[in-house]
Amino acid sequence: MTPIFVCDLIKDNAILTQHSKRAVSVDVSFLLPSYNGYADGYVTRMIQSVQQMRDFSWEMIIVDDGSSDGSISYFQSLVENDPRFILIQHKCNIGLPAISEYEAYIQSRGEHIAFAFDDVEFVSERFSEMVLQAKKNNIHFIHGVCELAYTDRKNNPAVWLIGAGSNSENLLHANMIGNSSVLVHRDVLETVGLYDPHVSLSRICDWDLWIRISKKYFLTFFPHVVIKEGGARRKNSIGNTYPLDGVLSSTRMSMERDQDLLPQNFPQVNTVNDDLIKDSCKSQILEACNAHLRNNRLQLGPLKGLLLGDFTMSAYLMINHLSHPSFKIDYYAGGAEDAASILSVSCRYDFVVICRSLQQHSRLRFIQKWKEMSLPVFYLCDDNLPLLSKNHPEFNWYGSKDFAQSMRHINAVVCPNLALKNYFKSSFPDLPAYFVPISGKVTNNSRKIHQTERSLRIGIFGGVHRGNPKLIKNLLDLYPDAHIYLSAKDTTAYAANSRIHPIPPLTSPHQFLAKWKSLELDVIIHPPSKSGNSIYKNPNVMLISHLLEAIPIVFKEDYLNEIDWPFKATTVREAAMMVAEVSKKEVRDRLIKQLHDLCVQHFNPNNSSKMFAEFLHEMRVPRSTTMAKYLTLLDTALRSKSSMIPGFSHRMFILLRSIYYSKPVYFWLKPMSENLSIVRAMKIKVWNLFRY
Repeated sequence: MTPIFVCDLIKDNAILTQHSKRAVSVDVSFLLPSYNGYADGYVTRMIQSVQQMRDFSWEMIIVDDGSSDGSISYFQSLVENDPRFILIQHKCNIGLPAISEYEAYIQSRGEHIAFAFDDVEFVSERFSEMVLQAKKNNIHFIHGVCELAYTDRKNNPAVWLIGAGSNSENLLHANMIGNSSVLVHRDVLETVGLYDPHVSLSRICDWDLWIRISKKYFLTFFPHVVIKEGGARRKNSIGNTYPLDGVLSSTRMSMERDQDLLPQNFPQVNTVNDDLIKDSCKSQILEACNAHLRNNRLQLGPLKGLLLGDFTMSAYLMINHLSHPSFKIDYYAGGAEDAASILSVSCRYDFVVICRSLQQHSRLRFIQKWKEMSLPVFYLCDDNLPLLSKNHPEFNWYGSKDFAQSMRHINAVVCPNLALKNYFKSSFPDLPAYFVPISGKVTNNSRKIHQTERSLRIGIFGGVHRGNPKLIKNLLDLYPDAHIYLSAKDTTAYAANSRIHPIPPLTSPHQFLAKWKSLELDVIIHPPSKSGNSIYKNPNVMLISHLLEAIPIVFKEDYLNEIDWPFKATTVREAAMMVAEVSKKEVRDRLIKQLHDLCVQHFNPNNSSKMFAEFLHEMRVPRSTTMAKYLTLLDTALRSKSSMIPGFSHRMFILLRSIYYSKPVYFWLKPMSENLSIVRAMKIKVWNLFRY
């Protein structure tokens, strides 16, 4: 396929601006990609809502994508009468908003960037409040609530509040952030990059960017409606004109692209390369054919695993840093966990890993389908599986018959510590249980402690049940200038004391680390657990303290017996008094080095990766080494659509079409008589799908 680079698409575009009157810098740059938004009045209302904002300085860079409805004349009049407007005009319609956003960005001068679209209307007062909050608190990324107007299945008008009550904790599962409800600091885009202009992400390039940003920055939530959007009703909106293929978009999103999408590298991005199709379908099938012709002796590269479920901190520390030539694990990022999306994606993998939440009925149905597809399913047990905590009714499901019934469908359990492995071996003797320790990227970087320019900062870690009032009182009494940060569901409980800073619980590991690292804690205290299952816990606090560049103070508990650390307290008072010692510069420097060496010893990702590779080898995870097996897998998934939700056939058609039209594959298939019946059957299915 001939490459189409961004620079080739934008080289002849015209720019209209009043350079002599333009401000050198502004607070906010609104980037507006526009196409035929004038005739229906959408873009006029949007621009008027921005013009009402007077609490901060702003500019708007408009990129017209070949409009033919009078938009150009309207935009030209704006530029001629107001130097805050800049117009970039495409000679023809490109249809990729990410490219328009790039063109606008490189012309922008704002400290913060906002994304405007034809079909949105800003709630001027609320959006202004969000801007002022971001400037005052030096917030890198903040988003509000989007009020989306749409038409329901009965053709009645309806409204959906996107992001309401959410701080993007479910971002990996679905896009919970409205595009124009975002305000992002310029430094973020200079670090993470811009929207991906690849055609496979044309409908979800915003979601992809939010996920990439969330891995490096905390996403602050502003709990008010800041935009109203009506694009779902427009015939020429992106959602109504571009198809979305979950397989290709998921593959693209799993790639590391930040460096390529930086503003200085953006012009050289290829927007239509077919590497995704080759990687997802064609090359894999070709290799399968070749392997079959070589008597199945050729390995197809690493085993590929798909991780689903609640991506907890323990799961993150167990999976995220694993790296081995024999396997590769991807986190499912295909949107909501529906049958169409999950089955079409999972048929490209060799095994599936589920973390927590086996009790969801839909997930049990998936497991049954995976068994039909001969895909092994492994259960990743994190350290919050309180199997023996009889005093906590919220955890009763783990000890119920339902859990035992669910485990019957699992091929094996992967445990982060030996105590949990031994528990599973005794409770489920027929279920293989393996130990793979947590691990992380250990660095030599260390932040110097602040001794004069600011007060001591102490973090209290663990679940919300660890907010020990006695510990907090001791810390406040012993260190009158210190500030205390702790997880708390009720953030109003500590409103009376300005030195206590409650942080809402964050289940996203990336967001947890980004938020707590931004606080620049000096000391982390990890009080003892009250859940009664401390024997099954992991020493996560030691590794997390290293990642946050803070000194940990822990308690003498069973799960820390193997950790050689000088600051293990037996009482709350003793832990509070230890803060004074670990805060000394000479002690801190020594402890930072000691913590680094401890993490290298106990949390080495090379060791964990090797153990996981040995686990897969012992489980004899099958590879798709023959064309017959691969096509049978797809055929099973295709037949599953009748018992699952509608829409699955379209996504499977994308896969089947790439198989059917791959001439090299068909050439290799011709002498393989055992596969001909399958191929004929698949041809019929392809044509039937095409007809309907």
